This record gives sequence, structure tokens and C-alpha cells, in this order.
Amino acid sequence: MQRNTLKKQEEINLKSNASRYIIYSFYSFKQSYTNYQEIVGRFENQVWDIVYFLTQQAEEFDKRNISKTFLYLDEDNQEIVGFFTLKIKGLLTEKLCLSTELLKKLSGGYANNADTNILNFYLIGQLGVAKKYQGQKFGKQLLVTAIDLICESQDNVGGRYILVDAIKDKRVLDFYKKFGFAELQNIESEETITMIAPIKGFVF
Repeated sequence: MQRNTLKKQEEINLKSNASRYIIYSFYSFKQSYTNYQEIVGRFENQVWDIVYFLTQQAEEFDKRNISKTFLYLDEDNQEIVGFFTLKIKGLLTEKLCLSTELLKKLSGGYANNADTNILNFYLIGQLGVAKKYQGQKFGKQLLVTAIDLICESQDNVGGRYILVDAIKDKRVLDFYKKFGFAELQNIESEETITMIAPIKGFVF
């Protein structure tokens, strides 16, 4: 997988220099568009949680460094094609009820070490494509970019696995499975299933 590097303005051209599609960090998006709130407010998606996060929480979470949101923008129409968020998530091993063998894989071989009471993961917390742009492989483009950014972070601070909390929808689950994500047993809510994939270089 080819990895991208963020420019100083924290934006990536995902297609070509002539492309109208650019991905911005939320901060650089605010700096570039004085009408950013209006643009965000026009985002539509079938899943209420995705719309609510982007319109009501993303900016504040970004400001407080709780998570970072990246927006894929159609600059010609000033429309958000899609977005994803990244953050660090810790899981208590005692609540996972995982085998010793699996804990060793997740922790890098330190299943019996006190440091593994909490396993830290990179979490792709939200990923959504606007209704108008669905079915055009933008979801794949967003996920690849998210993984690229996580790879860059791993080079500097470490980390082993990526988590996603996937909606219980066969299409969504199949989408992540194509990228090597597998369901993490014993972590499941009424609406989502936690899935996991190695960042690079490890076989799950």
C-alpha cells in the first residue's frame, strides 16, 4: 500500500494535482473556509450517528484533542464527500476474556506483563460518505488514507493494531473484511461489532 505524507497545510490530494477532491484536517478546513459550518451542515448520510458526530461533535473533539477528523472535500461544489476520525482507544484485557495466545499477538508477546492490563489501539472512530457520493469507491479511498496516517504515526510512536466499531450491517462488515479486519470476540454492542487489523507486518 502506498503511503501518503501530510503537507504542511495538512491536506492531501488523493487523486492528482488537477483533482477537485482534497482531504483536509478539520483545523486546516476551518482555516481555508470561513463558511465551514455551512458546508458541514449540508452533509447527509443514512446513519444518524454519523451525521450527528460531524455536525455536533467533530469540531469540539478536534479542539480538545479527543479525536481528529479528516474531511474529503469536493472543492468545486464545496461539499463534504466523506470523512473519518482517528483517536487512541484503550481496552482492559480483563474485560476482553481473550486467550493467552491472542493476548500475546495483540501485546507483542507480553501477555503476562503488567503493562498489558490495558491494550492501546488506533481507532477509526467514524467513517462516512455523503449520500450523493456513495457507490463511487470514496469509502475505500478514505479508509486507505486513514490507514496511511496511522502507519506514519506508528513509525514515530509505535502501536500494533487498528480498531473499528462497525455497524451491524453485512455490507459494512464485508467492506472492512476486504481490508483484513476480523471480528474481535467478546466485544460487541447492540449496534456495532468491534473489528481489528494489524497496522503492518503482522498476521492476525
